[in-house]
Amino acid sequence: MRTSKSVVFTVDMPPMGKARPRMGKYGVHMPKDYMLWKQKFGALARQKSNLCINGKFIIHISISTTSGKMRSDIDNAAGSVLDALQDVGIIENDRDCIGLYVDLLKDDKPSISVFIRYGICHA
Repeated sequence: MRTSKSVVFTVDMPPMGKARPRMGKYGVHMPKDYMLWKQKFGALARQKSNLCINGKFIIHISISTTSGKMRSDIDNAAGSVLDALQDVGIIENDRDCIGLYVDLLKDDKPSISVFIRYGICHA
């Protein structure tokens, strides 16, 4: 019998919704502010976890803002977190996600808390 493991960490920064590719002078690209956000979030997440999760996982993302609201949809914010975690190798591939839970909370400072359960036997 295989038992699952978990990792929990919090990154103190505001959320950003997943951007759509833009057509520019030199072809298709992602917006610069989104790319910078992913790099910063990914680097801070990597400092908190040195894991490389290969295989099925369940993730719970708690987004906290000072107003309890966001400009983007909550699913787009979750997408940007998954992209950043994949970019830095904490998760190998976001398509291995078999459960996604996201909530939006009001708090004194913006932050994103991540709980990942991995090592799951799933048919």
